[in-house]
Amino acid sequence: MELRTHTFESVTGLSWWPKADVTTIEPDIDGSLLAGGPSGLFRIWPGRRAERIRTEFGQPRDFLRDVMGTLWVALQSGVFRQSAGGWERLEGLPSNDAKVLLESKDGSLWIGTFGGVSRLSQGKLRTWREQDGLSSNRVRSLYEDASGTLWIGTYDAGLTRFADGKLVSIRKRDGLFDDGAFAILEDDAGRLWVSSNRGVYAVDRKDLDAFAAGALGRVRCRSWTSLDGMPSSECNGGRQPSGFRADDGTLWFPTQGGIAVIDPHAVAVNTTAPLVVLEGITTDRRTIPVGASVTLAPGERRLEVRYTANTFVNPQGTRFRHRLDPFDPDWVEAGDRRFAQYALIPPGRYSLRVTAANSDGIWSEAGASLAIVVRPFWWQTLWFRASGVVLLAGLLASAYGLRVSHLKRRQAEQDAFARSLLATQEAERKRIAGELHDGIGQTLVVIRNRALLGLKDGDLVPQVAQISAAAAEGVEEVRKIAYGLRPYQIDRFGLRRALVALVEQSADSSGIPIAAEVGDVDGAFPPDAEINFYRIVQEGLNNLARHARARSGRVAVTVEDGKIVVTIEDDGAGFDAASLDGRGGMGLSGIAERARILGGRSTIRSSPGQGTTVTVHLPRSGRVR
Repeated sequence: MELRTHTFESVTGLSWWPKADVTTIEPDIDGSLLAGGPSGLFRIWPGRRAERIRTEFGQPRDFLRDVMGTLWVALQSGVFRQSAGGWERLEGLPSNDAKVLLESKDGSLWIGTFGGVSRLSQGKLRTWREQDGLSSNRVRSLYEDASGTLWIGTYDAGLTRFADGKLVSIRKRDGLFDDGAFAILEDDAGRLWVSSNRGVYAVDRKDLDAFAAGALGRVRCRSWTSLDGMPSSECNGGRQPSGFRADDGTLWFPTQGGIAVIDPHAVAVNTTAPLVVLEGITTDRRTIPVGASVTLAPGERRLEVRYTANTFVNPQGTRFRHRLDPFDPDWVEAGDRRFAQYALIPPGRYSLRVTAANSDGIWSEAGASLAIVVRPFWWQTLWFRASGVVLLAGLLASAYGLRVSHLKRRQAEQDAFARSLLATQEAERKRIAGELHDGIGQTLVVIRNRALLGLKDGDLVPQVAQISAAAAEGVEEVRKIAYGLRPYQIDRFGLRRALVALVEQSADSSGIPIAAEVGDVDGAFPPDAEINFYRIVQEGLNNLARHARARSGRVAVTVEDGKIVVTIEDDGAGFDAASLDGRGGMGLSGIAERARILGGRSTIRSSPGQGTTVTVHLPRSGRVR
């Protein structure tokens, strides 16, 4: 049927005319109407004449004739364009389920699908989805305003504003009446009118722009439903047109009950905010009289506060929101629900605030408020929790103290064992050294002297010479053994000269030049600690001579500010010091253990091909740990 000057003219009598509903209809440039339905695509001419264009398409959702004269059709199976050679399918869309077409002012073709929105410009297709900032991939409507801003309506996530390459989502939580946006129309006052499953709502475009710019935290809406005279609150969408603006400025929206026509010029704005009133308070145990505050006993699990708004202009369109501070992180949009319900509120002090908006979206600033105190059980009180914290802290402190004491005892036992072991070793070395030097060494000296006397007599010259040589070697060997067991230089010449002699001996025996820079350490340690210090240097030189494969080495002992630093370094093969992970051979572990006994610490710096440096830091003290 065609409406002309408020009369209908039926198109009938055609045997092939589809018996099913016509769901999509658009005017074409030649004065005809393009109509689509389950039976395909048709053209209707004035004068009850119609023709079939294509029947194997399926059900069209939208038609568009662009400025170049190309006809585009949106279908469930994709988007097609008519050309001289027939129909061509547009490839690369995010979904074949196309819903709406729009040609923008710059000549681009916008396509809304249930997979996102796409733009075809100069032969290039680009798509925006949720991950790009689109509020929902299920696009239902498209509208371009006078400024070139594109408004994208979705099935379930409100509007998305697209301007200057930026997408901004605006939803019900931001003030919209509903998250559905099936058709988007604009009136002369700059308001966008949007249809949804719950009715039609209007919002000022300047408020939407301000929200997108961050200058406004919430938009205001005016809504119309069946309570305002619409044949049905549920509007139709998914087929185009889902709404259109007539030449006289009226807005037409298809609904489940018929066509709703709204005249924006006749809409009066109610600027009076509704007065919010609290009506009743109940819990799972009792009914509480309404007052400025309420106190809940421990264990009262459910709280319900009923409220309403005193307004006589479209009271059914009043919307509410409430917030329990500090329990709710944001406002709870209650819609037309007239109660707030909470369960299991933790003990504490709260403030329930309720505000309302009239049907024109004017919100009451003050609203109504209720102070709420939730009393705790005794085991929820602050003193009980504080006592628990103190008790727990005490237990942890006691456990920590016991653990520290246990570790200290173990450490003391290990230190005592190490000192005893080293002392025993040194005592045994000293005893053996003394016996070798005073006993066997003296005997060998006598043998050697007697052999020398025999040489003077001229008898038994060959045998006596051998005896003398063997005795001399025995004396020297005994001296070396005695020196290794207990260096007599420490007791006879002092610690510094003993260290210098140790370095010289190591250089002679290994053939590696080793520089000695030994400060005055005489008297730096008590006698029972000097041998440990001496052994540290001795172990380091043994490692240098046996394992370093070095060309040269250096031993430095410095005394400064009551601290003694020993540095033993070489330019040898080195090794991965990090791989030791606290382990090492007997030499390195011995150095570390003796340094710890002397109250100091040792470090090893080495890497393959870069040589090795062992550094020991010791305090200058008179006692061994």
